[in-house]
Amino acid sequence: MATDTQVYDTDDTYTDLYSGEIFHSYTDTVPSSIITFPLPGTKYGEITIEGTSVDCPLFFGDDSKTLRRGVGQYRGSSFPGMCSTTIIGGHNNSFFKTLKDAKVGGIITIKTHYGVYTYKITGSAIKKFDDRTAFDINADHENVVLYTCYPFNALGLTKQRYFVYGEYISGPKILLNE
Repeated sequence: MATDTQVYDTDDTYTDLYSGEIFHSYTDTVPSSIITFPLPGTKYGEITIEGTSVDCPLFFGDDSKTLRRGVGQYRGSSFPGMCSTTIIGGHNNSFFKTLKDAKVGGIITIKTHYGVYTYKITGSAIKKFDDRTAFDINADHENVVLYTCYPFNALGLTKQRYFVYGEYISGPKILLNE
């Protein structure tokens, strides 16, 4: 059983779920009962993107405090393995500064404390920050969407976002309620 818990204190002390080790070596499915789902601010994995210098920690949440530590999963999206959309954001001048170098056919790898997930890059797009057609948060298939502010050399929030899309290749499916 997963026994790690996350602590999110006012003194910025964190106990993270991912330390570089995968607790279970499931390949096809993983029961949700063995997964400790992260709380906001918790590191639960790492992400690498072929053809870029992206190799950084992955946190749950995408608030400014969290994004100073790494990239963050939008809290309204699904976790890798839940057979829907995982949305991950990062700053264009730090952890996702080379996201523009991601090419169609390249591989996105997400290592979590409960399994390793790979996705093939299928495309990219530049869209307005509030364009709800940029992704399908309720998709009925496993996929990942990465995003950052655009243009890449801009500082601060911008009116556009750069999106990279990935389709599922491998990783254990989470069996809910098991």
